Amino acid sequence: MIDLQSFPATGGALLAVAIYGGVSLFITGPIVGERMIMKSEWPSRCSALVVAEAQQRAAPPPIASVDCDTVIGILMPELRALCEPVDQIAGDIERQQRNIEAQRLSYATKDTVSRCDCAAGLTLEENRTGLALHAGSLRLITPHGVKTLNSRLESALGAPLCAAKR
Repeated sequence: MIDLQSFPATGGALLAVAIYGGVSLFITGPIVGERMIMKSEWPSRCSALVVAEAQQRAAPPPIASVDCDTVIGILMPELRALCEPVDQIAGDIERQQRNIEAQRLSYATKDTVSRCDCAAGLTLEENRTGLALHAGSLRLITPHGVKTLNSRLESALGAPLCAAKR
């Protein structure tokens, strides 16, 4: 059995430290973390990251098309009239591809707020003890998870939990 009389601190002091630790873990740590996230301008950076990610996943640009007039018109000018419908169809297909890509980009970026909030919440939860130590020490101790908060936010944005928010 542990004898509390042998400790240099009294039971009341130990209880005060435990309460202070609990308050730091559940209240002040998350508040300090939220303020750090807002101060780092995460919502605007996150939106830009989501848009850049969606644009990076865009379909590759089509191979340079050679219009009918270039091929047939030069070789056989009398058949140039046949090229007009073919070029029109090619133009329609290209417009449809651009519209589809614009819709895909719009769909991929429509829920940026929920993905960004998810990343912030996930980062706060994963770094709860580090933030509690940071807040409890009156910001004198800065654990590695708190120092690298921005990179942790970016990696949380790609986490399966937050990536599924699309």
